[in-house]
Amino acid sequence: MASARRTVSAPPRPTRLVRGLDGLARSGKPGGAVAARVDRLRIAGIRSGRMGWRVTGSVNDPKLYERQAALYRRIWEEAASTLGARIEDLGGEFFAIHRDGVETIVRFHLVMIDHPATIALALDKPVVHRLLRGSDLPVPDYRLVDLRSRGEAMSFLLDGGPCVVKPANGTGGGSGVTCGVESPDDLSRAWLAAAPFDDHILIERAIYGKEYRMLFLDGVLLDVICRARPSVEGDGRSQVIGLIGDECRRRLDAGPDEVARLLHLDLDAALALRADGWSARSVPPSGQRVVVKGTVGENARADNTTVRGLAPAIVRSAARAVALTRVRLAGVDLVTPDPDAPLEDSGGAILEVNGTPGLHYHYEVADPERATKVAVPILDRLLSRADEPHEPHSSRSS
Repeated sequence: MASARRTVSAPPRPTRLVRGLDGLARSGKPGGAVAARVDRLRIAGIRSGRMGWRVTGSVNDPKLYERQAALYRRIWEEAASTLGARIEDLGGEFFAIHRDGVETIVRFHLVMIDHPATIALALDKPVVHRLLRGSDLPVPDYRLVDLRSRGEAMSFLLDGGPCVVKPANGTGGGSGVTCGVESPDDLSRAWLAAAPFDDHILIERAIYGKEYRMLFLDGVLLDVICRARPSVEGDGRSQVIGLIGDECRRRLDAGPDEVARLLHLDLDAALALRADGWSARSVPPSGQRVVVKGTVGENARADNTTVRGLAPAIVRSAARAVALTRVRLAGVDLVTPDPDAPLEDSGGAILEVNGTPGLHYHYEVADPERATKVAVPILDRLLSRADEPHEPHSSRSS
């Protein structure tokens, strides 16, 4: 049952300031970069100094990029060796892989399977939501609004519970996404986070449970991983912002198998902390785990686990979603509080269907001995002759 409609109050002064600066930027005057920095300082605190700027800055790092490139090289070399294929380094992280007169090109997770049109379809979140909802597949309740229609988004927020705000099209990995949006102030700030990525905003009702990534190839399920939100562990002395900085340094100093992005202390992080009663400047007790993001895009290897048993009904729902988007190689993101029950019974939902899904997630798991070598069946399909039927190399029904 929907909650009673809440009263709209004016955003706090810091939010009005940030919105004003952003408005200047959109009219062609300087302000957008300043607006982003002002809001980040509101989260981290001015006294956090250089640590605050470091943690709230870029989530990318050349060292992590190089590790990810090396990881994908190993992934494709191993798959080629398994299939008796020859791999050729073309430079620029491109590889040509040959077998029996057939050649394919790969670069990181990019492969020659899907057409750009179907990939673009998968990236258009509102279109995918409509397709899935039209086939009675569970998706979060949502509204699509343009940047001039913040009032529609506000009405949607105030008519129900917490929401997720995201760009409507063209992003992945959690870019521009804010979870845990509860108030008009939250929405105003989440709007600023999403607006640079698209001129339409998708606001969804939050779904609670564990998040799963399912990988499909031509309708066959290759693998499932459970992706937990990133967290840090208190030491009884350090503020959360310092613990996040420590985790970023750990990732930078880790071995070649840790390719996670750096944690970004943004609005999504601030609202995730607030949900559990923390802030960037809280000092958690020793041993206390603190979830620091609402999205899973910046989690680490230890946060991902290979899953061998989802309910067959969930697998069927995800496979239908893939078929509706016409994507051959697809990653389906879904949330469910009960992996043993159909989504319709548990209150779970399908969040996205991703074209060009990341393959490294399936290798970067807490127990690598249980990881599924998903590149092998994918490469086998790529190296199959065009006139050969598409028979699955391997499959898993649950």
